[in-house]
Amino acid sequence: MRELKFRRWNSKRDRFEYFGLSGFFNDADLTEISTSEEVMAEIYDICSCADGPFEQYTGLKDKGGDEIWEGDILSRAGFGGRGTYVVVYHQGECAFMLSYLGKIGSPLTKSDLKDNYKKIGNIHENQDLLDD
Repeated sequence: MRELKFRRWNSKRDRFEYFGLSGFFNDADLTEISTSEEVMAEIYDICSCADGPFEQYTGLKDKGGDEIWEGDILSRAGFGGRGTYVVVYHQGECAFMLSYLGKIGSPLTKSDLKDNYKKIGNIHENQDLLDD
C-alpha cells in the first residue's frame, strides 16, 4: 500500500506544509478516523495557515529518486522527444496523469518515471518553467 501524504502551499511562508495520514487511521479498520487532539490540531494548523490546494504524493519517484507529487513539474528527454509536464490528478480516470500545455495526456507510470522523467520543480515555486 502506498504512503498517504499530502502537502499544501503556504504563500505567506513561501513553502509547503506537509502531513501524512498514517496517524489518522486505525490500523485495524481504515474507515475509522482517529480524532485525537494532536492529529486534529495538526490538520487545523495546516488547513488554516496554507492557502493553496491540497496536493497528494503519487507514491512514485523520478529517475533520480525524488518523490513525485501533484503539481510537480517533470522534464522528459528521450524517444526523440522533449517536454515539460505537470503532474495532475484526473477524477474521471482516478489516476495521476501528465499534463502537457494544459492538456491531459498519459497516465503517470513507475516504468516511465524510472527511465524518462526528472522532477525539475513545482507549479508554485517554478511557474517560469512552464512559460514557452
